[in-house]
Amino acid sequence: MTNGSPLSHTLALGREPGMPCVIGTCTVTEVIGFGERLRVDGTDATVEIIARYIHLR
Repeated sequence: MTNGSPLSHTLALGREPGMPCVIGTCTVTEVIGFGERLRVDGTDATVEIIARYIHLR
């Protein structure tokens, strides 16, 4: 954690209860869509899409 970084508080809040935390993903809203299921690995700082959302009419 960098002292004074804008994301350092977010990282600390995620680690406190033991939740995986990946920050600083610049294109996340372009790649991950609504309703998709993710696997987040906070140790390796990876996010994997495991199920795509398919809208059926």
